Amino acid sequence: PEQVFDKHCSMCHKTGAAGAPVFGNKASWAPHIAKGEATLYHSALNGFQAMPPRGMCTECTAAEVEATVRYVVDHSSGNFKEAWARQYQNAGISRRFAL
Repeated sequence: PEQVFDKHCSMCHKTGAAGAPVFGNKASWAPHIAKGEATLYHSALNGFQAMPPRGMCTECTAAEVEATVRYVVDHSSGNFKEAWARQYQNAGISRRFAL
């Protein structure tokens, strides 16, 4: 995931270009993480606002894109499992993570 991020995502997500949430910045990622795991995956796979589908990584599989999303969330919220576990817990939903 780190190599995919560095090659395809970092141009915007390291600088905040075109309104992209900045890698490692909890405040800029919090509203996106709050939308939920499925929404974030959908946006990464299909594009969102100025971000093209798969972040221009046309050769990336869905699994590679999702792994890259987990990598970014891990580095931008503290922990992928905990970020979404808190979200589901706050919504009163039980969720098991098998990553």
